[in-house]
Amino acid sequence: MRLNKRLDTLSLAGNFIKNIDLTNNTKLIKVDLNTNEWNSVIGLEKALGLNWLSLSKNLLEEFSIHNTSLETLYIKDNLLKNLVVDNALNLKTIFAQINKIETIDLSSNVLIENLGLSDNKINHINLDQNTNIKILYLSSNLLLDFDVSMLQDLYYLVIDRNPNLSCIKIHNNQNISNLTKSDYQELNTACN
Repeated sequence: MRLNKRLDTLSLAGNFIKNIDLTNNTKLIKVDLNTNEWNSVIGLEKALGLNWLSLSKNLLEEFSIHNTSLETLYIKDNLLKNLVVDNALNLKTIFAQINKIETIDLSSNVLIENLGLSDNKINHINLDQNTNIKILYLSSNLLLDFDVSMLQDLYYLVIDRNPNLSCIKIHNNQNISNLTKSDYQELNTACN
C-alpha cells in the first residue's frame, strides 16, 4: 500500500493477511479489514480523513486508535483485552462485541450514540460523559452495577445475561422503549 497515496477506500476483507502498514495512505476515508488474521495495523493515525474502520473478525489482542476524524469503529469478534479510543474524539459508533475487554474508558468520547460491548468481561462501566448514547448493547458481561439515568436519549438497551446485575438505575420518567433484560433484573430509580 506504500505506492498509492491517493487511495480513499480500502477493502481487504476475507483474506489471510496478518499485518499492514497504511502510513503512506493519508487520504483514506473508509477501511474494511475484517475477517483476516490481523495482529497489528500501522499508520491509521496518518489518515486524517478516516471516517469508517472495520477490523472485526481478526486476531487483535489490543488496539489503540489515535485519529480524531474517525466516527465509526467496528472491532467485533477479536481477542481484545485492551481497547483505547480516548484519542478518537469524534467517534459516534463503537461496536466491540465478542472480545475479552474487562475495562474501557469512554470519558473522552462524548459524541458516542451507538455502543456495542456485549459478550465481553466488563464488570463496571462509567457512561456519565456519554449522554448522547441512543443504542447500547451490554449483554453477556459481568456487570455488578449499571446506571443509565444520565442517558436521556437512550431508547434501545440490551443488558440481559449479566448474572450479578439485578438493578439498572434509571432517571424518573425515563422511558427506554426497546429493552432486553433478564427476568431477575429491574429498572429502578434507586439501586443499592
